[in-house]
Amino acid sequence: MNRIKINRRLAEAKTFLCFFPDVVERKGLSKAKKWAKKFFKDEMRWMEDDLASKDDLRKYIDSRTEDNQVAIMMSGIDCDGVEWSNAPSIMDNPSVQKIMKFEREYYEYADGSKNWGLCKPSTVVGVRSTSRDLATEAYENGHPHVLYT
Repeated sequence: MNRIKINRRLAEAKTFLCFFPDVVERKGLSKAKKWAKKFFKDEMRWMEDDLASKDDLRKYIDSRTEDNQVAIMMSGIDCDGVEWSNAPSIMDNPSVQKIMKFEREYYEYADGSKNWGLCKPSTVVGVRSTSRDLATEAYENGHPHVLYT
């Protein structure tokens, strides 16, 4: 482990101990620091590697790209009970940054569950998007409705 990582972990451990004064009182400062380092070591094992996840996303994009284009299929339901699915969108020159930006913007003002996925543009030819108002359907059918999103 390089020196910068060790110093950063020590600083994180000291900051972390501010939130656990009882541990410092019970174990003493030096043992509490060791406890915090061990805690961070165990927790860091489960942290996601950003570079590896971006590499996986790049491979996923490459597997779905045709003629330098990728199709994005979207679906979801909003807070009013309007459900939509099979909403395709074509993205030119897909890159990891573009997909991550799309995902941030797509989920930014979500008021219900939303899903998206990538597929080859040739598979979305002729796909029609559908939309249903579940609350209105329930009212028209004469029964009460509850929305679980």
